[in-house]
Amino acid sequence: MHCYDPDGTLIGRLRVPEPVSNVAFGGPRNNRLFLTATTSLYSLVMSVTGAPRL
Repeated sequence: MHCYDPDGTLIGRLRVPEPVSNVAFGGPRNNRLFLTATTSLYSLVMSVTGAPRL
């Protein structure tokens, strides 16, 4: 999975062993990244927080 800045600059990649279908931030501090894939759900604790929830 590729990660881009808002201006389109590639800032990193996450290696996942299967195709990713969706991503979302969550958790009490909104710093956990959830990834849904073909047959699995992955969760990563990040050093950054996601966008505020509406």
